Amino acid sequence: MLLTIGDLLEEILVRLDAAPVRGVVSSVRSARVRGGSAANVAAIDAEIGGTPRFVGQVGDDALGPPPGVAPQAMLSCVCDEPA
Repeated sequence: MLLTIGDLLEEILVRLDAAPVRGVVSSVRSARVRGGSAANVAAIDAEIGGTPRFVGQVGDDALGPPPGVAPQAMLSCVCDEPA
C-alpha cells in the first residue's frame, strides 16, 4: 500500500488540439479538477492497480472538499478513493 500526504488543490488542465504555431490562434480545451502532488501520485498508483491512501487537507477554493465530506473532516481524513 502507498500512503501519500499533502494538499488537495484545484488544478486547471489545458490541452492544445495541435502544436502551437507562431501567429496562429490555437484552440484549447480546459478542465478544473482536484489534484496536488500527493493526490496525483495516489491517483496514478490506483490507475495501475495499487491500493493508495491519501492523507491531506482540502483548500478553500471553488471545488472545496470531495462530495459528502465536511471540510473539517478533511484535516485528518484517509480517503479510499484517489483524487
